[in-house]
Amino acid sequence: MTTTIAYWSDYAIQTYAYATAVPYDTATEARTAWPWEVSDRWALICHLDVKAAIDGGARASLVLVDLAAGRHGAELVAAVDAWEARTDIFTIDPDVIVVPVTTTTDNKESDHEGDDQYQARKAPGPDVAVAGAAHDDGRRTASDDGAGAVAGVLVSGRGDGSAAPTRAEQLAALPHGTPDEGPDADPADVQAEQVAYALLDADARKWIGDLSTQAANYNVPFSMSAASNQPRTARRLAIIAGLVRLAHADASDEAVRDVISAAAGAPWPRQSPDLATGLLIGKLNAEQAAQFARHAKALNHGHLSMTIDDNGTARFGVAA
Repeated sequence: MTTTIAYWSDYAIQTYAYATAVPYDTATEARTAWPWEVSDRWALICHLDVKAAIDGGARASLVLVDLAAGRHGAELVAAVDAWEARTDIFTIDPDVIVVPVTTTTDNKESDHEGDDQYQARKAPGPDVAVAGAAHDDGRRTASDDGAGAVAGVLVSGRGDGSAAPTRAEQLAALPHGTPDEGPDADPADVQAEQVAYALLDADARKWIGDLSTQAANYNVPFSMSAASNQPRTARRLAIIAGLVRLAHADASDEAVRDVISAAAGAPWPRQSPDLATGLLIGKLNAEQAAQFARHAKALNHGHLSMTIDDNGTARFGVAA
């Protein structure tokens, strides 16, 4: 008895992504052209019938794949992802975006509502959609009923008004040792992220590749390249998943550092302007990487919240 080909729809999308991709040399970090013509209409899968092999009748066969159908499936996936990333579906009260904050300095009240420079510093950038409610005392919360967990302090400088630390101090503040990789990643989840990555445009893939190179240069890699025998772990999969979603959100470097800070639950990623972003990402352990992926998804879907306390300290959280 042989098994039937069931639940193979994803393979059509996967092989289409392979057929329309280009080779990547992990040694030189460069993309090249195929030395031969690759069909974007048909593909072949070499299928070993495992069940039949267990029953004593091992047999391999070539399965023809319709890549036109694979392309259609990939376009549907991209369309659904783009729809989920929309932020124009619901209205947001403009008063929620910028809230006047009253602070006390040298025992004197100073209302910053008319201070344009203060408002510009306090307002979130275009890459961040703020969800939540404003309160009379100037605080920002995820929602009136308390939903949403504040995930980390995100401040410039040291948080006390003094100058940013030196590069040596920034390096010293980073977590030490090799990040915990967590368990092996689920092969199905790896495959799903491979498809999502393949659907990114060339600039987005290069951006992720550059960050990966930075992390590898500091011996905190998150690549899962089979060509260079990199392990496929929960930490690495979560980091790549987060970066794919940040690429979809067209996140700025500053926004990426905000998400890293939120994931780490500490200010060091936001207080390290002289350090490579790839290094900061590579310092995340498995648990923090999972938070990174979660926050990146929330940012992509416009579900991140921000609070500003009476001292002007900004905090990010993910609305529940």
